[in-house]
Amino acid sequence: MVPPPMLMLMPDDPALDAAMRKAAVVWITVPGAHGFPVWPLWHDGALHVLHGGGEQAAPGLSGSDIVTVAVPAKGARELLATFLARVEAVDPESVEWATVTPLLLPKRLNLRDPATAVARWAAESSVSTLVPIGPP
Repeated sequence: MVPPPMLMLMPDDPALDAAMRKAAVVWITVPGAHGFPVWPLWHDGALHVLHGGGEQAAPGLSGSDIVTVAVPAKGARELLATFLARVEAVDPESVEWATVTPLLLPKRLNLRDPATAVARWAAESSVSTLVPIGPP
């Protein structure tokens, strides 16, 4: 069987939204480094990643302007899609933080402290928003 072709998706492509809604894990590659997997939240046309502190590692993400995001096909070893994304830090005092962090709670597996997680994230972790900007 021939694997499906990898899609180079544009930000407004409905296929990007469909691929991201199904993605449990994506791979992020920062310039000059190897890629790493993260669990993401896809919301409002952007990827949101909780990292640092006691959360998932995302080495170099906070210091990057542009990254490559690779979306694996579910249950397969092929890539479904790949795109470039602009990295934006989310300020814990912002409306975006107040919107995104409650949506991250159910995505975070084995969360030890749901009642205090958002406050702990604000003190110890970072949330980065990855806005698709085009194909790599």
